[in-house]
Amino acid sequence: MFALQAVANGNASSGQQQRAIAFIRNAICEGERLSFMPGGEDGRRATDFAEGKRFVSVQIRRFLNMRPTTVKTNGAPPAMPAPVPAPETST
Repeated sequence: MFALQAVANGNASSGQQQRAIAFIRNAICEGERLSFMPGGEDGRRATDFAEGKRFVSVQIRRFLNMRPTTVKTNGAPPAMPAPVPAPETST
């Protein structure tokens, strides 16, 4: 927690920065935790919420592992590939 505060204040050491990212990914986002929660409708909502937190963790990992050559010159990440449209069926 103190590492996260140091990052927010702009005076974190390199070790504190690494601990802050690990804290965000592992403790806050629960990125390594199974996101399925049983229990009917309440379980579905809990699963959806856990998947949202896990998604944040996955995106952080994705950006941390991104190579500089994959980033556009304006600093934006590469665009996600367009979804493949479903084939049309005639009835």
